[in-house]
Amino acid sequence: MIRFVDEYFGSGIRNDIVLISAMSTRPNEWLAHTENYMILFRYKMGVLTMNMAETENDLYYTKGKIIAAQDSIALAAENHISFSEILTLLNWKCNDWCE
Repeated sequence: MIRFVDEYFGSGIRNDIVLISAMSTRPNEWLAHTENYMILFRYKMGVLTMNMAETENDLYYTKGKIIAAQDSIALAAENHISFSEILTLLNWKCNDWCE
């Protein structure tokens, strides 16, 4: 199961966000949009990172914040997570998305 690395940070970003759209850009990478920002989620080796920016340049060329990790080495070795698992972790909603 994927869990927040920092529960204090996790409680701050959990809830109250509705994404307008989201799509998979590569395996284990999703680009999502709110009204004002773009959010990039990347999952690799059991670790989920998140970047948030107003421009694509800032989004792709800045370091992401590690927000969550798998609590099982076996699950981390699978190296796959679905976007619905990210939405569940964050307790966010998305109006239009595809894997």
